[in-house]
Formats: sequence, C-alpha cells, structure tokens
Amino acid sequence: MADGLVELMVGARRQEIELGTYAPVTGLLSNTYDKSATTPAFGLVVRPTEVLSVYANAVQGLTALKAPGSAINSTQTFPPARSRQYEIGAKLDFKTFGATLAAFQITQPAGNVDPVTNVFGVGGTQRNRGFEGTIFGEIVPDLRVIVGATLLDARWRRTRGGLYDGNPATGAPRFQATTGLEWDTPVLRGLTAIATVVYTGASYAGTTFTNLPFSKIPDWTTLDLGLRYATLVQDKPVTLRATMSNVTDNHYWIANPNGALILGAPRTLWLSASIDF
Repeated sequence: MADGLVELMVGARRQEIELGTYAPVTGLLSNTYDKSATTPAFGLVVRPTEVLSVYANAVQGLTALKAPGSAINSTQTFPPARSRQYEIGAKLDFKTFGATLAAFQITQPAGNVDPVTNVFGVGGTQRNRGFEGTIFGEIVPDLRVIVGATLLDARWRRTRGGLYDGNPATGAPRFQATTGLEWDTPVLRGLTAIATVVYTGASYAGTTFTNLPFSKIPDWTTLDLGLRYATLVQDKPVTLRATMSNVTDNHYWIANPNGALILGAPRTLWLSASIDF
C-alpha cells in the first residue's frame, strides 16, 4: 500500500504434532498423541524514509511438553499448547552500514516437577521479554563487522501453587553478545579470514523441570577463527572452509531449558567444501 511505504502480511500456519513415548525398560510404546492446529501470523512494515523501516509482528505456534526422565511420570505425554510471540522494531539500512533494534515478548506454556511427589505437571507459563540490537557494515573496504546483543528477562508465571512464580527460567541467559569480523585478504583473491567472539551470560539450571538444586551456571566466552576460500572449478562455484571453534579451549557448561547441563564443546577443527551446480 501507499506505493510500497506500507506492507501488511497476513498468514496462517497448519501444524501437526505427533508424539510417542516409549517405556525405558521394555521399549514398548506407552503413550501417543496426535493433534493439529491452525495458528495465525501478522506482520506490518512501514517505511517513512528510504533507509528506515519500522515493523511489528505477531505469531503463534504449537509447543509440545514432555515430562523429564527424572520424573515418576517420565513416559507421560501432554497435549501441545500454544505459544505467542510479539515483536516491534526498526531497521536502518545505508547499504554498506546498518542497524536494527527490536523489543519482543514470547509467552510459552510450561510445566514443573512437584518437589514432594516428583510428578511432572503442566501449569504456568514462561514469559520472555527482551531487547535485541545489531550493528553491521563495512568499516573499510574488504573489512566487514557485525555486532549483536540480546538482553533477556525470562521468568516463570502462574506456576502450580505459585511455587516458582518470579524465578528465572532455566537455560535463559540474561545477556548474550556476538561480534564477527570478515576480512577479504589481499594474499589470495577469494580468501576471507573470519573471527567470531560469542559471550553468553550466566543462567540457571534445575528445580523447575527437575528436582535438581536451583543452580547458577557461570558465564562463558568462546573465540572462533576460520578461513573461507571461494573459487571456480570448471566454471562451478566452489567454497572451501576451515574453522577452529573455541580456540582457547575454554571449559564451560550450557544450561539446557529442560533443566539439564550440557558440557561445552572443546577446541574443534571443522573442514568443509561445497559446490554449486
């Protein structure tokens, strides 16, 4: 509308969730669930100038809940419930430089393990509110940078008996940031050096989904370095990549949203090749 200054998007998504739970000892199917639903999606973009876009969107989806392995009813499957996401933001795009800023809220169904009976039940919601910003562009010719950060407040609401109301959600760092650099080296045409630094703030694990103690997981930082080489082989675009992740071999734990802990990956070398036909 208005010669492209206003764009309205309306959509619908059909989802089907089919769940099956198997007994850990016998391997027999103990519980099944199969349900589908149609959820709406709305988006609005307004471009007051050529370089500025302001947008808002609302999306719904289905979320499946399952009892953790530590609960007495670990084989029980629960019906999917709807999650809701709302977002407003703005984007500046000057071609070689740009920035985005957004505010969002995501509400999704939750459940928790009763500390007395060790039974998992559905109840309450996890409300995620936050801000996300990104700056990207070409600092000088052949040198590109992208910097992004997310500030997140994820808390439990309306839990069973108010037991966990107001507690931070598990596996949801309050602050995260990423910085990436790409440099097209003059050494060899098509050779690009890449560096990425990722910072993940402290988060929590335990209690809400399991009966494990409510523990704070320290923050951690990783550095990845790599090379990307783009060339032609018999007129076919070929890209070769070599990446060393977690260069400093930092030891850290990741708090999973289901309450478990995952050991961070050690220093790892990744090699890959791709060709376009």
